[in-house]
Amino acid sequence: MRPADVEFVRANSVDEALAAVLLGAGTILAGGQGLLRDMRQRLLQPRRLIDISRIGDLAHIQADKEAVVIGAAVTLANLCQHKGVRTHCYALTKAASLIGDVQVRARATAVGNVCGAWSPAGWSVDIGVVLAASRGQVIVRGPSGERLADANGFLSMPNLPLEAGEMVTALRFPSSNGSAYVRLSRRYADAGIGSAAVCVNKIGGRIEVGIAFGQVHEHVVRAPEIETLVETNGVEAPQIDRALEAFAASLNPPDTAHAGREYRRQIVPVVAKRALREAFSHIQGG
Repeated sequence: MRPADVEFVRANSVDEALAAVLLGAGTILAGGQGLLRDMRQRLLQPRRLIDISRIGDLAHIQADKEAVVIGAAVTLANLCQHKGVRTHCYALTKAASLIGDVQVRARATAVGNVCGAWSPAGWSVDIGVVLAASRGQVIVRGPSGERLADANGFLSMPNLPLEAGEMVTALRFPSSNGSAYVRLSRRYADAGIGSAAVCVNKIGGRIEVGIAFGQVHEHVVRAPEIETLVETNGVEAPQIDRALEAFAASLNPPDTAHAGREYRRQIVPVVAKRALREAFSHIQGG
């Protein structure tokens, strides 16, 4: 099916993009891998597409001991190749490498993958799972300036939580001493049927753990009670397995052609333990 008629606007700066967004009925286009699919199926019919892919200020990657910051025009391919990202948030590199194929990653963006959580056709939000596990933030700009949105709250909203005239300009991932991303899917390039991201940090004499899940609930979901148990008892404690089973039973997974609800619940402890072990092994090996 052909997309409906649409006005195309190529923004050369963030201010130009924001001005176009303020006009209303506009949709941001960065990589367009999910957006154009939805438009071809007439699931989305925006009156205006605002192309931000050539804005240099949105194509930056900053990676240091404090955080990894990814601009809205950064492609997944660039993310996979960045040594600083691999060093300071390995889970992000891994998640990006599992999305689509080489051609898709050359165009798709990390911010687009996160905002695709609200796609009408559904979308595998791999980057958002890592963002939630790292206790990251979504950087939003609008008429009132810039604001930081907590990733966990942002991703749990029923609709894209942006005010009129706002757009997402970047994602911020606090750096981790050890991290991992594990996803199960039927085939390599398929959407995931269950995933877990773990980010571990040494803070003084204690360990801080973040764990989040994707494709097993109505939205990306963190598991604070599991985090506390791991911090207190370690990865292999028997109570971790029981807590993961109870946590899985409380979820409301999607029921799709790729996997049913009960199967997705059974996946939760599997991907969680694999991700926890890998993340802690990175600390020990580092």
